[in-house]
Amino acid sequence: MKLLDDISNKSDHWSNGPADPPNEEMVGLLVPKILLLIGIPDKEISKSYPTTGRRDPVDYAARLISTENSLEFSLQPKNPDLIIEIKRPSKTFIDKGKEYFKAVEQLNRYFAGSKCKSVRFGLIFNGLHLQLFRKHDQLSYPITSILSTRRENIKKTISILKKRIEDFQDKRGSIISVWNNKGGVGKTSIAQSLSILLSRSKAFNRFDKNKILVIDYDHNQGDLTNNCGLPIGDGITKELLEKDIKDELTEEFDFDKYLSVFTNKNRKPKANFEFEIKVLRADSKLSKLGEKYSQYFSSKNKFPLRELCLKLSKRFDYIIIDSPPNYEQSIFSKESIMASDCILPIGLYANKNSLINFAKFAKNDIKDAQIARFDGGPHILGLWINKWRRSWTERYTRECVQDIIESTNKEDRLELERIFYKKFIRRLDLRKITERAEIARCIMDSNGLPGVVRFNSARVALQSLLKEFVE
Repeated sequence: MKLLDDISNKSDHWSNGPADPPNEEMVGLLVPKILLLIGIPDKEISKSYPTTGRRDPVDYAARLISTENSLEFSLQPKNPDLIIEIKRPSKTFIDKGKEYFKAVEQLNRYFAGSKCKSVRFGLIFNGLHLQLFRKHDQLSYPITSILSTRRENIKKTISILKKRIEDFQDKRGSIISVWNNKGGVGKTSIAQSLSILLSRSKAFNRFDKNKILVIDYDHNQGDLTNNCGLPIGDGITKELLEKDIKDELTEEFDFDKYLSVFTNKNRKPKANFEFEIKVLRADSKLSKLGEKYSQYFSSKNKFPLRELCLKLSKRFDYIIIDSPPNYEQSIFSKESIMASDCILPIGLYANKNSLINFAKFAKNDIKDAQIARFDGGPHILGLWINKWRRSWTERYTRECVQDIIESTNKEDRLELERIFYKKFIRRLDLRKITERAEIARCIMDSNGLPGVVRFNSARVALQSLLKEFVE
């Protein structure tokens, strides 16, 4: 109880604007107390941990689990699980302004450090508010909302931190929705191709390759299911959702009965590019259910697909959802968004509407979705512009993005800049998937293999996107 009082007293005092403004060192004194409350003792905490060689130190690092034979982390810090970046209270987080984005960007830079490959969590803390992030391979995203440390909130904040760390201790997979509010931008091709490429990659400190599940939630079209050479399901996803409501999806449940395998292993002639992913096919019975979907499944789960994916994520490293467009009109589009940890937005080169439609969603709809979830998600990753090519329309596309950002109010502008731009050699640039006809190519003969399997040029075009997830 005393630790809670110490933290809340300081937070309450600093929030009133004391005569002597606190600095990072004063805020840092609260870090060991917060970590102790979530179950991390002093011996497992190190102050000023170098993230790259002896340089670029993060303020604190900690180990979540120690063994009998391990040295105290505070004496010999190595392979931390958690890093903490400290800011003074004047660097406010709650309005998600410039100081907040700077703190998150700095945390992500530390995540990428050569001595932080083992890190699974990151925390930003300014004495008044904090937020917890997850690091999964090269991917990072918030797993809490921005939480207060004031007296009336501190108990709940500590409880949320403990629960979220516990939820991710088993290294569950990340749930990614490939999406845009506009159709025809290449979402299905990217979802299928990314899934295949991820299945051939290995995570840090692991010898086995990533286990991938791709979910076709566009039940009205089922293009991904068709592209995998599989028949549309007749009630398989609906049955899984029903069993989840009845609490039948236990640890021993045989999910493989409901999942199809898409692979070119053991085919003749022998493939040089072998892969294997699992597929949860589009469901004709859910398609017929349509807008009655929510009413049908709302008896227990507010977000039924989210609950199903959380159970499946214990068996897979990544779950990729091929999501339909039309967030306002399609219940399956909303479900895909609400199910995801992260949204991977895909725009279309020289297509103004695909960029404007996503910007509208990012400004108007995502906040309501995050409030409804209250766990930091769904988080929007950077937008990738598909089918990029060098032509006179390149300038048009760049100007279109700039117009969208400049016409946005100040409160949303920083978030849109984060989504549309990446930093590249000290200047802003767009994320691009170079146009390759081979990416969307799927020869539906006896092999039925997508372009990313058959053509090296398709794999090369997607390497930059893949590096956002794995090394």
